Amino acid sequence: MDRIRFFILTKILKKNHSKLIFDFDDAVFLKPFNSCEDIIRNADAVFAGSHYLLEYAKKNNNNSFLIPTPVDLPKAFPVKREKNIFKIGWLGSESNFKYLYEIEDELYKALNSFDSQLLIMSSSEPNFKKIAFKFFKWGIEEERFFLEELHAGIMPLSQGEWEKGKCAYKVLKYMSYGAVPLATAFGENIFVIKDGFSGFLIRKKEDWFFYLNFLYSNRTQMEKMSAYAYEEAKNFSREKIVFLQAEILKKI
Repeated sequence: MDRIRFFILTKILKKNHSKLIFDFDDAVFLKPFNSCEDIIRNADAVFAGSHYLLEYAKKNNNNSFLIPTPVDLPKAFPVKREKNIFKIGWLGSESNFKYLYEIEDELYKALNSFDSQLLIMSSSEPNFKKIAFKFFKWGIEEERFFLEELHAGIMPLSQGEWEKGKCAYKVLKYMSYGAVPLATAFGENIFVIKDGFSGFLIRKKEDWFFYLNFLYSNRTQMEKMSAYAYEEAKNFSREKIVFLQAEILKKI
């Protein structure tokens, strides 16, 4: 939205005594010719999906709050999973395949070292050079079945300014179903994952294979981490986040 149209919209909203709430979960302010700063400055409240986004928002509006995107919990836990094959999953949009390609060698090593399978859910299939995978076309119901199959969920990232603003929604999705998350130790991931308890923070490429192999080889520990991850995910449930939003909205 350009600044002139935003100015007109703001005037209309204020004239009708409406409240303007700005909710964002990406570092959209990094894009050229954006009106993010103006929107934040004129909003009655700002909901930021990550600590990095919140830091930016507070520079322009003190009425800014950390509001992660909520997750839906399964109807029953623990989720029943296949025990023989260790299933590693990735869920996301095709624009993020580039992060998967960066760790293809480590995934290849894992898939060829122990009885495991890579599951991918997206709108289209990735183009790996040397690893096989099982593909799931994204859908609301299909996502639930996909998450129920996973023992571990991965979230590799590059370490740039855009990635710093990314929320940990993918990680929280995994955790909500008890899939142990492995994620690059960067951005919002470091605030969500309790390293060694609810998941693993990955600091170097070799860690991907090391911790996947650890989970495969230590099933009792994996189950403990799965339960811990699920308990942590409860703090980000739809009920809790909606309640938090409602309490904020009452005060503005």
